[in-house]
Amino acid sequence: MFDGVIMSKIVSFLKNNYLVFSFFIVGLSLEILGLIFTTKSVLMSEPYIFLLMMILVCIIMLSVRSEIARIYISLVWLLVILMFNIFFVYIFESTQTFFEYSFFSLRADGMGIIKSVQFNIWQVYTSFLLIIVYLLIGFNLRRKVKPSYIIEKLSYRFIMIILLFILLISTLLITSFTTTKKTYQEQLYGNSNNPYNKYGATANFVYEVFYNTFFNKIKLSNIDELESFIYNKVDKGSGMFDSLDTSNYNVISILVESLEWFVFLNDIAKYPNNLGLSDAVLKSLYPNFNRLMESSVVLENYYSRNKTDVSEVLSFVGSYPSKVSLNYRFSSNYIANSIPNTLKALDLEYKCIEYHNGDTYYYNRNVAYKAFGFDSFVGANEMVDFYDLTDLHKIGERNLDSEMMEKLKEDMFPLNEKFYTKIVTLTMHGEYNYRSSLAPYIDLLNSKGLSFNTIDEKNLFYYAACALDTDKAIGILLDYLEETKLIDNTVIVLLSDHNTYYGDMSAFVKNKRTITDNYTQLFNVPCMIKIPGVSPYIITKPTWVGDIVPTIFDILKINHYSNLYFGVSIFSEERSIHYSRNYNVYVDEKMYFSKFNRIIWKSSDVDNNYSEKIRILCEKFLEKLDYSDQIYFNDYFNIEVDGNKKYELYKEKMKLIN
Repeated sequence: MFDGVIMSKIVSFLKNNYLVFSFFIVGLSLEILGLIFTTKSVLMSEPYIFLLMMILVCIIMLSVRSEIARIYISLVWLLVILMFNIFFVYIFESTQTFFEYSFFSLRADGMGIIKSVQFNIWQVYTSFLLIIVYLLIGFNLRRKVKPSYIIEKLSYRFIMIILLFILLISTLLITSFTTTKKTYQEQLYGNSNNPYNKYGATANFVYEVFYNTFFNKIKLSNIDELESFIYNKVDKGSGMFDSLDTSNYNVISILVESLEWFVFLNDIAKYPNNLGLSDAVLKSLYPNFNRLMESSVVLENYYSRNKTDVSEVLSFVGSYPSKVSLNYRFSSNYIANSIPNTLKALDLEYKCIEYHNGDTYYYNRNVAYKAFGFDSFVGANEMVDFYDLTDLHKIGERNLDSEMMEKLKEDMFPLNEKFYTKIVTLTMHGEYNYRSSLAPYIDLLNSKGLSFNTIDEKNLFYYAACALDTDKAIGILLDYLEETKLIDNTVIVLLSDHNTYYGDMSAFVKNKRTITDNYTQLFNVPCMIKIPGVSPYIITKPTWVGDIVPTIFDILKINHYSNLYFGVSIFSEERSIHYSRNYNVYVDEKMYFSKFNRIIWKSSDVDNNYSEKIRILCEKFLEKLDYSDQIYFNDYFNIEVDGNKKYELYKEKMKLIN
């Protein structure tokens, strides 16, 4: 009888508070929908933060007597979950990235990238349907039931809410403290490959804001220990260029937006859904990519899984901080180990300028270039005002790389002084739709019999048209260097910033929309280096953008402190591991993973010996990242001791080893 009374009360309580439990189920369903569309999973490995937030709202609902008030309270929170999940799925599907705190710095830039992408209609439809059904049930039944409380006294209910809130904050504190206390090597292991699988999208947002507001500050543990690490190892180069006089070499480094091999090479095995044109036709369409490739050292297994801003900085700094945007967070630092600052430290008298035909203020380049040591940064705003560049941004199109190259070539590549010129292209940036500025290229592709019937084919067609303009820009560059004889003493580094993830095109062309054999080919993109006095050949070892700075130093015969750089020279017998700052994954030709004990993909021929080599490379990288973060977060090179800045010590030591 006693059990029957208890059961009757429980049933009555559940019936009278159906709205609270319905809210919990709908809220959890919305979160799971977000997981499905981002991670293809329905489970969170550490759901504590999300569950505590849901329970807190449930207790608040149980603390009010009005059913209408309960409906409105729950609706507000459901709309918050809906907003977060729809937006985070939107970001993921357009950029393949998970939310992190640095997005607040990149918010304007990010929206410029993803503004033309459509929301996931299935997620939006299903989510709103769940909420509408919930509201219909709530409003229809609100007069038929009498809400009840867990605790009758108002003061006790208030105390319970406070306690739950404290528990939520405590959970955030413990989670943040645990993350902070983990060593970098320990972070190589874990139970989740991404933050949404770990916390869920909504709780990840809350955690990121909480952690980065109160905890994301890396202390300088011991300055003597840091300096011992920095100056411990000198890289004296591969010796490959000992017979060459490279003292008068110029360097041009071109970061090409979304460049892929498949746009100018016909390899049906690697690119089953490519343009379908013969080698001869592709060479006639893209003569200059081929022209440069055929005279260069080609990095056959070059991988890039980063976003443009990270690839860009890595290509002239060689390191990058964790969890934050360098261009915003550390734009006032003195970054001594960058290529421009190193050239200045050695008094090598290079003119160092960066050019980009996109918005001058994008990624905070107009401010950050000073920290990197460039003499100036020339963006589209300056190109329009002083070089008469056509401002295609006004009509919603990308500026043309060929026009930039034609109108600025004399300033980019001066005849009377040595130069290190960094160029970041724009034309091949997605989305890929009709652009009036590409009309001649579109006509050319049509004349070759190309057309499209599907969205994927449409994206590829207009991408190919964009690439025609960038190829033309490379032709203008090569012709000018040959006419001025600069070709005889100028190194040209051409690399892609990342694969073509816009519209999922790279996955379409390479048939990698699911994790299949040779999965990391999805991130295999072009990189080639033309070096005066060096015959063209192919390098097969895995390489990435972290290797570019040590490679340029190797060519110029600049000895350097290798612990300041994530990579190694491509000409070295050693190799490094590609770590993606944006996606928190490691990319190797045979392995792809975020956590070493949770491998996402590996080739069937990977044995324990190979895995162990990769693990050692990862731990070596993480050791460098640990000290690199201490340098960035504490602006180490600007620290003053006994009246001398630490960058003066760097200059002295660089001169000693050179």
